[in-house]
Amino acid sequence: MGGMNPHPPTALDCQIRVSAKINPSEDPQKVRQAVSGIFPNFTIRMDASRVSAESSNLQSLEHICQAIRARQAQGTYRRCLLGNMQDNSTWFYLNKQAALAGRVAICETASESPLGPITVTITSLGIDEVVVWMVSATNS
Repeated sequence: MGGMNPHPPTALDCQIRVSAKINPSEDPQKVRQAVSGIFPNFTIRMDASRVSAESSNLQSLEHICQAIRARQAQGTYRRCLLGNMQDNSTWFYLNKQAALAGRVAICETASESPLGPITVTITSLGIDEVVVWMVSATNS
């Protein structure tokens, strides 16, 4: 499979987990809205302290991939995804406030998101292919 394929490698099984802490000063519904706005096709759960979401469909990351390409931020995401890779998974942080405004903004450290980040973890036996797809330069 080529490195410039804009479509997700559909044959790959993957598990995508998203998690965001709800701080005492935050409206839990706004944290849920921040997660669901960026991850619209995910199954979302909430408890008193956390919003979490899951999907096993790689295409559910399409919104993030489009934002990476639109901002030409492939290098930043590639560095982050490869740097955080361990075994069959990788992860990255998104800024929670930006997500509430519908924007995808990566954080290289948790402290870059003042109220805490949204953590996205991707697990797949083909994690290398997933990373290549996410940070490919093609957007058609």
